[in-house]
Amino acid sequence: MAVILDALCLALVAFSTLAAAVLQPELTGSQTPHYESSLNFLRNRYTVPQDYPHLEAYSHILSGHPDGEAKAWELAGTENNGPVDYTMDGSERNIFATTRISGNSQLGRMWNLNSRDELSDVYAFWHIRKGKHKLLRLDKWPSLPAAQSPPQTVTLQSLLEKVDQSRLRSFINRF
Repeated sequence: MAVILDALCLALVAFSTLAAAVLQPELTGSQTPHYESSLNFLRNRYTVPQDYPHLEAYSHILSGHPDGEAKAWELAGTENNGPVDYTMDGSERNIFATTRISGNSQLGRMWNLNSRDELSDVYAFWHIRKGKHKLLRLDKWPSLPAAQSPPQTVTLQSLLEKVDQSRLRSFINRF
């Protein structure tokens, strides 16, 4: 009986550990080229080779911070924290934006990006469509000096307005 109870306890611990893990979403065929474009942008900014091994941190960060996606989206909507890069599909209905979460930001400190060994930034890769957003990737890169860090190129609000305008044009063109 004790052996069975031990086995059940072990199974319960293993299951609860798995239940807390947050898996990184699979990219669809249409999302992949936009993510690769985002990585190329970052590699060029960091002046590293195309095969530079960035650290995928989605599962690690979001497993410990269940509200991490909401917090990252909230930060992306604030001044100077909007998209550093973005691409759109041919219909302009799908926007893919990359935002930076500085290791020095409140969220970066909450996610422990400012460890003693190295200060890191995280780049969030988003799919935005019809007023909805989905976090697809969190990639960890070493922090750059402020003058070299990619600046915000557009506000998140203006990207959301582009999606709305595209939807309106599409609706009007149907008639």
